[in-house]
Amino acid sequence: SIAPNDSIFIVGTGLSMSSALRLVQRMIDADLLVRQIDADDRRRHYVYLSPEIEHRLLAFFAEHDE
Repeated sequence: SIAPNDSIFIVGTGLSMSSALRLVQRMIDADLLVRQIDADDRRRHYVYLSPEIEHRLLAFFAEHDE
């Protein structure tokens, strides 16, 4: 779930909360993102780039670094 203070990110996208959450889930299903449950508060989830996507992005930016 997204914490209330994270809703600012969603507002900036122009998407509704439900549309943004569906998009995030689709990206998780496509192995673009990884969801991790907070060990201290299991209601909170963190979303990160998958290791493969992170590697590809880092390689891309290293190649195009000016």
